[in-house]
Amino acid sequence: STSLLLLLGAVGLILLIVCFNLANLLLSRCIARVGELSVRLALGATPARLARVVIAESLSLALLGGLLGSVIAALALPVIANRIPPVLLPRAHEVALSPAALGVGLAAALLSALLCSCLPAWYLARANINQWLKDSSARGATNTGIAKWQSPLVSGQVALTVTVLAAAMLLMQSLVRLNQVPAGFNADDVLALRLSPPITRYETNDELFRYYDDMLKVVQAVPGVASAAINASAPLNGITLSYPSWRQGTTTDADNALEAVYAPISDDFFKTLQIPVHAGRTFTEHDRADGAPVCVVNETYARRMFPDGNAIGQSVMILPWMGPVYREIVGIVGDTKQTLLSEPPPPQIYVPDEQMPWFFSTLLVRLDRPAVANAVTAALRAHDNTLPVLATSLRENIAQSSTTSRLYAYLFTGFAGLALGLSAFGLHASLRFSLEQRIKEIAIRIALGASPTSIRQLLLGRAGRLTGIGLGIGTAFAIPASYLLRGSLYGIAPSDPITYVLLIGLIAMVTTLTALPLAYRASRIPPATVLQSS
Repeated sequence: STSLLLLLGAVGLILLIVCFNLANLLLSRCIARVGELSVRLALGATPARLARVVIAESLSLALLGGLLGSVIAALALPVIANRIPPVLLPRAHEVALSPAALGVGLAAALLSALLCSCLPAWYLARANINQWLKDSSARGATNTGIAKWQSPLVSGQVALTVTVLAAAMLLMQSLVRLNQVPAGFNADDVLALRLSPPITRYETNDELFRYYDDMLKVVQAVPGVASAAINASAPLNGITLSYPSWRQGTTTDADNALEAVYAPISDDFFKTLQIPVHAGRTFTEHDRADGAPVCVVNETYARRMFPDGNAIGQSVMILPWMGPVYREIVGIVGDTKQTLLSEPPPPQIYVPDEQMPWFFSTLLVRLDRPAVANAVTAALRAHDNTLPVLATSLRENIAQSSTTSRLYAYLFTGFAGLALGLSAFGLHASLRFSLEQRIKEIAIRIALGASPTSIRQLLLGRAGRLTGIGLGIGTAFAIPASYLLRGSLYGIAPSDPITYVLLIGLIAMVTTLTALPLAYRASRIPPATVLQSS
């Protein structure tokens, strides 16, 4: 699916950041070994042989790192999987590391090392022996031929980090807004239990109603139960019955049909979930099997089926295959979310369960306090020991309806944190190496009267330039790339300006915190000591 491809893309970006980091470190190591490599060249080693040595060293390190990573993954995955809440990732305990996954990971490590070593190997293959000997004889000199590649690598890391971080911030803000969406009912302290009576024992509508009614009486007798109700299409609970409906006086064809959620409920359903009644009434003891067929609709249904605003007293038909029965609308209630919090409330028709009970349903119990839940399940088991009682919190069920959004937001946030840390490390390594290469130059500047502030500005300016270039490139790429997340976002646009302002501020803060210690270190270099030792 698109979401899995997006996750794969995020992993790929992280891998690229790692490759940029490794390439940067390998280049730095190559410069640090100028003296050694120059001696090898002078003793007869060819540039191509030195390039092969660099590649072999990189592959050896990658193999050791890949094996170590495989061991860590094999040990850590069961621990992590067992700690993941089922509401976030159902059947997380079944997640296991397969040999194929280990093979792919090891192959990725080797391929990454090979790619990372290409740049230093390419430069070594084109090495100028005389220039290298000159560089190695001048202590503290910088090999500009190699060093010029480090700046684009650091800026590239920042650009890739911006892309991952933008996706994470958008998904997290979307999740926060999704959790603030009103469901249309009060799910606090409500217990949900699935009821599925055996068809062989309860065949008629009357038998089904008696079964549900007995369950309600058992639950209502438990001390601490405020109210209880039945609904075959309980909102945000995983099951929805949806069928076409028609208003009386129109032909029953597809053009006149309105798809609506069909919900057989008991009398106290609206009281139990505290759904407001906006017009008319709800069901009473008079709405029985032998009474007039009636129904209650939500605001969305009333507005779409009766745009003139006159729904009370009108009649509609649903489930014509069970008999062409038109039901009078006696009340209009508030809208509720049904399947997902991110989806608008659908049209809904509520009917008395005694008039049309369903062969399965959900028992909803409002508790005075959470501790009563055990007493409710115990009473149900005592009433029917063959009943598989699996009680869940309705609030947990609502959270489970946004499992996918929560999982993607957390995963991308983890990826973004990793990318930010890698970029900070790459920037720190580049600045530190630059400081070491330019230590003699900085000492001369200080000896000639340069102030500590100007020295700090020198390093901070370099960090700012590298980060600024990366931010510009990354933002230009992240904005169009974020439109791939449109299907996973709620209440926020992929190009949300506040998100990108916060993103730029965060990366600027991390850059400053990364570069500041090195800048202070550079401003305190003792020039006499450095110049005497050079």
